[in-house]
Amino acid sequence: KVHKGVRRLMIRSTDNPTAGVFAILRAAGESTRMGCSKPLLPWASTTLVVHQVRELLRAGVEGVVVVIGHEPELVAEQLKGLDGVTSVVNHRYKLGMSTSIVAGEAAVPDSARALIILAVDHPRTAELVGLLIRAHFSGQQLITVPASGGRRGARGRWSCGCAWPPGPYRTGPDRLDD
Repeated sequence: KVHKGVRRLMIRSTDNPTAGVFAILRAAGESTRMGCSKPLLPWASTTLVVHQVRELLRAGVEGVVVVIGHEPELVAEQLKGLDGVTSVVNHRYKLGMSTSIVAGEAAVPDSARALIILAVDHPRTAELVGLLIRAHFSGQQLITVPASGGRRGARGRWSCGCAWPPGPYRTGPDRLDD
């Protein structure tokens, strides 16, 4: 069942493995345990949000939707001048992470054929994102979740995933592992 308002992505073949791949970068939280805004933390000679956007774009994603909520003006200011980036304000961010995913998905163009969902406080290199994309399109999975040492998702070292449109679903040991 598809959540009301969530589109199913269409399968499109292409010679470019990252064509039509978009990312939702969740950066809406209050960072209460951290005591300061995580997207604005200094990281690799810039801020964490800018670094992660650049890595996603360097990996070849067609566009990044950054979902902001807490201190939206400060985070949006960091994104000015970055090509391939759209920021969306999630006014419901206090209701949970899923509201940011729904808000971000609404800004993903209909041309998308896959979607990466990543939290800003889980920075990933372009190389790792590229590996995830290649692993995702090498099979027929609807969702690819990286795993390391037998652990998946946020509990493992990698906590980003790639979803692709409906199609034959294959279960089994196919996964991105180290």
